[in-house]
Amino acid sequence: MVDPRMQAANQVADEVLRSAHEPGVRFGFLASARRVRSWPLVLSSISRVCMTNGVPQPTTSVAGSGPNQNPGLGESGESDRLAHALSLRFEPHLQAAAAAVRAAEQELAQASEQLEHARQQAADARYRSDPLVFMRASVKEEVEALGRKTTEKKARAAYRYLVDRAVELAEGEVQGFVADQAAAERERQEGVEARVQAEREALAKLEAAREMQGRVREAEQRANDGLALMVQKSAAYGDTE
Repeated sequence: MVDPRMQAANQVADEVLRSAHEPGVRFGFLASARRVRSWPLVLSSISRVCMTNGVPQPTTSVAGSGPNQNPGLGESGESDRLAHALSLRFEPHLQAAAAAVRAAEQELAQASEQLEHARQQAADARYRSDPLVFMRASVKEEVEALGRKTTEKKARAAYRYLVDRAVELAEGEVQGFVADQAAAERERQEGVEARVQAEREALAKLEAAREMQGRVREAEQRANDGLALMVQKSAAYGDTE
């Protein structure tokens, strides 16, 4: 199948050559003049032939002009669209980083509150007396009092009282031991020193979370810097591509 553009070019060229032999006109001058004036005719003829044969061909427009010019990334709408798409990519990571910082802040606030409570409990414990100390002294005194009784009846009454106090002391000693062990365990886990350490760890965790959040924001900023550079390069070199 013959290319319509080539056929049209041949037809126009034949017309130019035939007009060069018109009588009364010098061939060289007319041919050169007709050639100069014929190029718009050739291009328009090619376009008409292509359209009439149903084969429209795209033409390359001059860079920087014409309706087919690529607007490039410098256009506001395109750059805004890319910026919005970039923000959507980073949004879940920014939110996760912010959530981690909030959780670390809450943990630090709770640790500080628990430390204050532990210090208050420690201060109250210094003013709390141990009942076993008085019970021990009381039983010892009852034994001495029994030794001073002068009658059997008084001695038996003092003995019954002594036994009751001694049994109470024995029970108190067991309960006191269990309570002391539980208090020591609480002190290790919830005492002032433990709360101080917990607050220290919570503070370190918060600092680490904030540093992580800063790095996430820095990564987003690097991407935005790259977008700005790409838009700038597109505006500067888009016409030459």
